[in-house]
Amino acid sequence: MKNNRSHIHPPVPACPCGINGRCPLAHLKVALIGGLERLEAHYRSAFEELGAELYFHKGQCAGYGSERLRGVINNADVAVFITSINSHNALLVAKGLCGKTGKKFVAIKETGPKRVSHEFLNRVNAGF
Repeated sequence: MKNNRSHIHPPVPACPCGINGRCPLAHLKVALIGGLERLEAHYRSAFEELGAELYFHKGQCAGYGSERLRGVINNADVAVFITSINSHNALLVAKGLCGKTGKKFVAIKETGPKRVSHEFLNRVNAGF
């Protein structure tokens, strides 16, 4: 008897935000500004588990940093700003650009990857 398992697709993961229908996190592009650079891969994994695509910027604006920050935000749908590890200049650039472009701006105090993604999920569920 022939094995037909090759036609079985893996189950689609449930929406992490608990909303039936189209998940607002699916394919959402998130700019994460600040945080610990050594945890970038962990931030990326935590947001990918939510179905989002992450663009990371360490929050430093010296040299070409502010131009890179603008590029990261321009490529994203929403900016998540970690307030506890960041420069005031990065805050001004990020908040100003989000205001000009109409992108959502979310300030979060947490720094741990799971805590940041969990708090972001809570904000999404609350309508930002």
